[in-house]
Amino acid sequence: MKALLHIGSGKTGTTSIQEYMSVNRQRLREQGIHYPVTLGAKNHRRLPALVQKDERAARYFREQGLRDAASRDAAREAWWQEFRAEIASAGDCDRCLISAEHLWQLGAQEVAALQSRLAPLFDEVRILAYLRDPVDYAMSMYDTALKIGSTSLAPAAPVAGGPTDYAHILKTWQDAFGRDRMTVRLFDRAELVGGDILTDFVQSAGIDAAGFTEVKVKNPSLGVLGQQILLRVNRRLPRYRPDGSPNRMRGDIVGLFERFFADGARITPDPALLAECQAVLAGSNEWVRQTFFPGRDRLFPARSYAACPAPSLDERDLDRMADLVVDLWQAAQKAKRAAAS
Repeated sequence: MKALLHIGSGKTGTTSIQEYMSVNRQRLREQGIHYPVTLGAKNHRRLPALVQKDERAARYFREQGLRDAASRDAAREAWWQEFRAEIASAGDCDRCLISAEHLWQLGAQEVAALQSRLAPLFDEVRILAYLRDPVDYAMSMYDTALKIGSTSLAPAAPVAGGPTDYAHILKTWQDAFGRDRMTVRLFDRAELVGGDILTDFVQSAGIDAAGFTEVKVKNPSLGVLGQQILLRVNRRLPRYRPDGSPNRMRGDIVGLFERFFADGARITPDPALLAECQAVLAGSNEWVRQTFFPGRDRLFPARSYAACPAPSLDERDLDRMADLVVDLWQAAQKAKRAAAS
């Protein structure tokens, strides 16, 4: 059996891809493609966790209730044995498709460890990655950070060796799996087949999507107003309690914001972020261009950005709206629990 590892990067439609593959798992199997379940029903998050150091997967292990080293080690071993058994029982398939954007976060030793685990299991392992303009990534990542509880006031600037230092990361995977096993695509409507990530993905992965069930795009970005209110809600309703346990009162409040604030004016990068991206990542982007896209003049097209729109409400109004959202949400959560007890 051959394997294809879709490793990300983040903010390139990965959640939608995973939903699409999961919904169409049986259709894939009819083509001899196995989409595992033991690594995760949709996102195969367990695979990177198998080789990640504890501190690099701390949030995931905490959410799984694995709070000490012994329980984490036992879980890793159990996950690996379950996955091996699943692959052994998928004998009617000749391909395995794995998708986990957290693979993008693995360090060199972790990628090497993963290669050592997978090599005896598969006849061949190929890597598929999508790259997004680092400026767009920073803006989208800020939206995601707010959704998982961040109280940061602005998008984070890029750093050497970070998630948008594409040369650093691709070299790591190339060293472990080989340049000839790497497929790298650009996450840009002008570059994607049909201008669509799902269409591009199935073609890149060698999948026939005829008859597949369609899915809606996941993780819609919030407008500026939604982000400003959510920022304040996060201060009042953090994701984790002081003891480190998940704050159950928060529930799916992000779904509420995605329902009502996924439109309107969008945040745009400020000049300082643009300058930082150029200063930190120019050399990295050039290596990627020369290695994977030698026919292009530059890796990502030059773009101009309008000034970021200012919220139509002042700070006091935004704080009041956040207070209202939190009060109503907490009341609804308490009522739901009371009805269930």
